[in-house]
Amino acid sequence: MLKLTVIMPVYNVEKYVEKSIKSILNQSMKDFELIIVNDGSTDNSGNICEKYAAIDNRIKYFFKENKGVSAARNFALKKSVNSKYITFIDSDDWIEKDFYEKAIQYIDDNNLDMCITGYTIEEKKSFINLKKKKACIMNSSEALIEIFKSRYYTGTLWDTFFKREVILDLLLVEGLRYHEDFLFKVQCISNSNKIGYFPLYKYHYVMRSTSVSHSFSRKNLDVLKANKLMCLPRIKKEKIIFDKYKQFFSRFIVELSVQYIKIMDNTSFEHYIRYSQKYARRHFWELITDYVPVKRKIYIILLISLPVKTLKYFYNFLENIRKK
Repeated sequence: MLKLTVIMPVYNVEKYVEKSIKSILNQSMKDFELIIVNDGSTDNSGNICEKYAAIDNRIKYFFKENKGVSAARNFALKKSVNSKYITFIDSDDWIEKDFYEKAIQYIDDNNLDMCITGYTIEEKKSFINLKKKKACIMNSSEALIEIFKSRYYTGTLWDTFFKREVILDLLLVEGLRYHEDFLFKVQCISNSNKIGYFPLYKYHYVMRSTSVSHSFSRKNLDVLKANKLMCLPRIKKEKIIFDKYKQFFSRFIVELSVQYIKIMDNTSFEHYIRYSQKYARRHFWELITDYVPVKRKIYIILLISLPVKTLKYFYNFLENIRKK
């Protein structure tokens, strides 16, 4: 049995995918397979992937019609039949040479079901956007509380390693554009007994202006759908987890309303802002105590107090002051 399966969905990333593949093939740990799923790319990405599949038999390459990243990952999960652990990588990211070796060693030494390693963001310069904490091992309840706090790890899949038994009775929800990975990770944590946090930060997430996380549209409402689906029966039963989940969900309602206000043109997105206002009024105390920044507390008060058009006016006024 192989030690590790690495799953890489690919879609129109011809400028980045070669560096990503090379960073995997150059790992100090050699005992892995790389499953590449070309999700209907229309650029040169497929040719680049095929070139490397032809020269390294650790690569399994598949082409399928475009159905999105979740469908591509599910397709790869079904093709993975021969490894102890599974992890993911995005095709425009890259990893440091000893990443897999160090992560797998820690997982084996501690007999973990899951391990989260953290990641470094690359934009104009490299930085870590979360707090670093010492390595620790958590049970399922502790890990669920921490993921909803979003302090030192988040819902990303590509900085996480899963034992095969934990992951293979689950599939990602297809059709969601945002937070489908977070939802899947929450389900995996709920399936696990021992979850490790091992702060390697050797995964490099390349932030691009055209990436999903940099764009905004009505599809961002999928965040709300995904977050509602996260409220598993297990989460509802444990009060401390449920409280953290509600705070987590409330934060997204507020953050989305800010995005809607930024791009609101005439009445566009007005009904989404009204939904945010309704939710913020209902959960005002949770929001006001959860948020530390004073600016955010002020915004929450304005959100629940002002009509939408007045709120938009205030936002533009404050933005103009900030720019000056």
